[in-house]
Amino acid sequence: KLFNVWVDNLERLHLHRRNMMGGLGHLRRRQSVWLKQHWKQANKDDDSKLIFDELVRLCRHLNINMSKASLKTRFDEADEQKLGCLDFGDFQRFVKLIKKRVELEELFDSLSKSRGDVMTQQEFKTFLANVQKFNLKEEEYDNLYYKFCDKDRMEMNSEGFNSFLMS
Repeated sequence: KLFNVWVDNLERLHLHRRNMMGGLGHLRRRQSVWLKQHWKQANKDDDSKLIFDELVRLCRHLNINMSKASLKTRFDEADEQKLGCLDFGDFQRFVKLIKKRVELEELFDSLSKSRGDVMTQQEFKTFLANVQKFNLKEEEYDNLYYKFCDKDRMEMNSEGFNSFLMS
């Protein structure tokens, strides 16, 4: 009986890992798990908020080497209610702010000419073929496009494009 419990748990763990690693389409889920883990680690007093010093310690622990002034600027931007602390939603906003890459946004804007907020399939294919020098079959271009699309809208936004570039 103990062996069966062990096997069942091992199979569940394997399935969970496979789901988490199952392609870049699950990137958001993996990021969410990662954020929650680090949020809990940094929120040592378990008060569901991070003060600036806790955030600085977390950034140092993660080897995010930004000046305190830069961190404070982003902390203040993420703290929309001006409470001097970040709840989990604010923390998610903070992470987006420190990950923001202006040069990638400019690249996305220059490529997505037909609709500024979305890159069409054809624009993505043109980028892959002409800039990245990919030589793929039509189906492979399509699969790559949909792998990084916003799953609700089936369109590639700047976040999906950035995920593609970072993959």
